[in-house]
Amino acid sequence: ARGLSFVRPVKGAFSYRVRRGATAPAAVLTCARERVKPGERVLIQGASEHAVTIPADARPGARLWFEREGAWIDFTVEEPPPPPPASATQQGLPLPAWYARGMALRGQAERELDGATGAQLYAASSACGGHTKPRGLFMHPPYKGGTGYTFARYSLALPSEALQIRCAVGKKDDSDAGDGLLFKIAVEDAGGQRHEIARRQVAAHAWYTLEGSLAPWAGQTVSLLLITDAGEKDNSSGDWGAWAELELIPPPGNL
Repeated sequence: ARGLSFVRPVKGAFSYRVRRGATAPAAVLTCARERVKPGERVLIQGASEHAVTIPADARPGARLWFEREGAWIDFTVEEPPPPPPASATQQGLPLPAWYARGMALRGQAERELDGATGAQLYAASSACGGHTKPRGLFMHPPYKGGTGYTFARYSLALPSEALQIRCAVGKKDDSDAGDGLLFKIAVEDAGGQRHEIARRQVAAHAWYTLEGSLAPWAGQTVSLLLITDAGEKDNSSGDWGAWAELELIPPPGNL
């Protein structure tokens, strides 16, 4: 525990006895970060370098432990940052800080993100066409054992006024050419019915605008899904999907 002893609280216990291990761990794990945010990825250094993703639903203040190479390292989850103040020209509302991560192999049911399939989803800045956009999401659809799609699921309590979602999507720089990837936005209503409201096929290393109307669900609580799909040909080569500038805005004419 970074040179300290940490005891996980046990309900009903009032004292603890800590014993030294019989042998020291074979490796010592280090990381420049001690505090982390839900959904982000950090690098741990041991004999080799390891990337770990902090769960998107990690509770602020929680202590998280990761085991690599027979040794352990811990992180403390930070409180989410407040949304940036709105400028005079920006009337959009950011999406919630928390989201669930999921995936599906083609023809199979959706499930929690499984890194063993190659699927990825984490908070990141991304560069597309040489232009970097901060505070977005990086997604890669699964490619081990099959292809399909990765998604972020947000719970939204929509106001009675009509809104639409607008964002930027792109194919991240330095990815293989492949055949592109398919970005989709869908709404799942309270009855579990899913409605696709936007899609865009992207093959170039560049940013594109993607937007869809949420007006049919004004005043309702719904799930909003951001989906990165390998595409109709199921070619997952170079499918580095970037999302940025995610915001809820009034429809044109209501600004």
